[in-house]
Amino acid sequence: MFCWCYSLAGGSYAVIVWSSYAVWKHLKNNAHHMSAQMKDANHQISKTLIMQATLPVFVCLIPIAFTVTMVFLRANITGIGLICSLLFAWIPVVNTIVTISVVKGYRMTVLKFLHWPKARNQVSVASVYNKESFPSII
Repeated sequence: MFCWCYSLAGGSYAVIVWSSYAVWKHLKNNAHHMSAQMKDANHQISKTLIMQATLPVFVCLIPIAFTVTMVFLRANITGIGLICSLLFAWIPVVNTIVTISVVKGYRMTVLKFLHWPKARNQVSVASVYNKESFPSII
């Protein structure tokens, strides 16, 4: 059972890595047919999916592997089960934060909502009107 649990987890990630590589290779071969916006969107989606597949390893799979290992070794560490189960609840939070921080549209919307100061240059235009500039109005 111990090996079966690890092989299922490893197999699922092997499928994710293989399919991600196949999609990346196909898109790279057809990159000349895509616009710059499409390439940027694909890059953002790929980065989001890679991070969303990787971060649960640390938040979920490592605690599960640790728990399964402790069960099979018949180890009894007080409170470790509670700590591991608390980590599982963070998967939706981690995935949401990753998506918001990587996808430009979401990130800009959140920053606008928070009124985050932007590092762009703002140009102010000031005009001075005098009587000589517009004699017919005055």
